[in-house]
Amino acid sequence: MGSGYFQRARVRGSGERRAASGERRAGERGAGEVVFISDGAAWAEDAATTCFPGSTSILDFYHASERIHELADGLGVADGKAQAEDWKKKLLADGV
Repeated sequence: MGSGYFQRARVRGSGERRAASGERRAGERGAGEVVFISDGAAWAEDAATTCFPGSTSILDFYHASERIHELADGLGVADGKAQAEDWKKKLLADGV
């Protein structure tokens, strides 16, 4: 069983077609597992579930960090920035 990856920077709207192309290549290589890393946008998650059913979807660290800061602010944590940094360190320490 081979391993490999594909990545595309693309114009919004063409993502599913290009992702499907990647799915065919992954299938041709006998990929047992497909991992889809994205910025978490709804259209990207839709492409993942449509083109890669059963795949594991992972939010990239940059966008996860943004959301952690938004969460700390939204919860009204006294020192939101410090709390967000602590949560990010825990996220990294977990090996995610």
